[in-house]
Amino acid sequence: MEDLYLSWPKWFSEAIARYSSLEGALEGVEEIYYCGMGGSGAAGDYVEALLSIYAPQGPEFRVVKDFRPPRPPRRRGYGLVLASYSGNTLETVECGSLLSPAAGRVVAVTSGGRLLEMARERGWLVARLPGGILSRVSFPWMLAASTAMLSGALGVDLEALKRLAGGLDTQGLKGEAENLAGFISRYRIASLVTCGPGIPLAVRLKNELAENAKMPSRLEIYPESSHNDIVALEAAEGLYGAVFIRVEHEGSLCPAVLDVVEGIYREYGVDTIIIESSARGGPDAAVAEYLSRTLVFGLASVRLALMRGFNPEETPPIDKYKSRLGEALRSQA
Repeated sequence: MEDLYLSWPKWFSEAIARYSSLEGALEGVEEIYYCGMGGSGAAGDYVEALLSIYAPQGPEFRVVKDFRPPRPPRRRGYGLVLASYSGNTLETVECGSLLSPAAGRVVAVTSGGRLLEMARERGWLVARLPGGILSRVSFPWMLAASTAMLSGALGVDLEALKRLAGGLDTQGLKGEAENLAGFISRYRIASLVTCGPGIPLAVRLKNELAENAKMPSRLEIYPESSHNDIVALEAAEGLYGAVFIRVEHEGSLCPAVLDVVEGIYREYGVDTIIIESSARGGPDAAVAEYLSRTLVFGLASVRLALMRGFNPEETPPIDKYKSRLGEALRSQA
C-alpha cells in the first residue's frame, strides 16, 4: 500500500491534466454543496479551507457528510459536487437525489456505480476516477478534480500546480512519515492538535490512523479546545503524545495560539511533535503543501499498521456498517 501513496505526486499531475476540461465548471456560482463521506469527502474539506484563505468573499462552500445538509439551500441554481469513489455510497447518492433537482450545475466525482449511472441519465458533468484503488488512496484525484472546478475562485494556475506537485520529494516525505510513525507508536492514543487551516489536515490524519493503523486518536481544535479538551492534560502523561499541525498564513493567530498550547502540554509532561506547513506561498503552493502533508500522514499510518500487526487495507467495521445500513434502509422502504 505504501507504493500507492508514493505514486501521489505522479497521480496528481496526471489528474490535473485529465480534469483540465472541468476548469471553471463552478465559476460564478455563489453557493456550492459538496456531498462526500470519508476519503471521498476529504477533498471538500481542503477546498473549503483554501477558499477561506484565498477567496473569503468567494462562493459559500459547504461540505455535507450526511444524507442531506443540516438546512436546505437558500436559493435555486446552486452548485453541487457529489463525490463517491465507488459511486455507491448511500449517503452521497441520497444527497444527490435530494439536492440535484434544484441545482444549477452538478458534477459527479466517481469511478462508477450508481452515481455514474445518475450522471449519465441526467446529463451531469463527470470527473471519472481510475478504478481499482481504495477510496482514501484516491485522494489526489479527488483533490485535483475539486481544485480544477474552482481554480478561478482559488486563483490557482493548474499548469504551475502540476509542476509543483510533480516535483515533490517522495523520499524526503517518506523519511518524515517514518519519524511521525515512530513518535505515535510510543502511545496508546494520539492527540491531534491544530487550528484554522490545519483542521482538514488533522481530520485526515485522524481518519488515516483509524482506517489504516486501527489506532484511536483525539482531535483538539483551538482556540475552542482551550476551553475544554486542554483540561484532560491533567491525566494525560504517558497516555498520549500530541501531534501539532501548524499551517502558517498571512494574518493568522493560529501559530501563536499553538505555541502557547504546546508550552502547556510540555508543562504537563506530554510529549509533542510538530508538523509544519505553510499557505504563505500562494494558492498553488498551498495546494501542493496540503498534498505533501497528507502524503506524509498516509505513509505514517501504513507504517504504524505494520508495526501494530494490522492489515492497512482491511476495514471490517466499515464493511459491517455499510451492509447493515443498506439492510435497514431497504426495510424502511
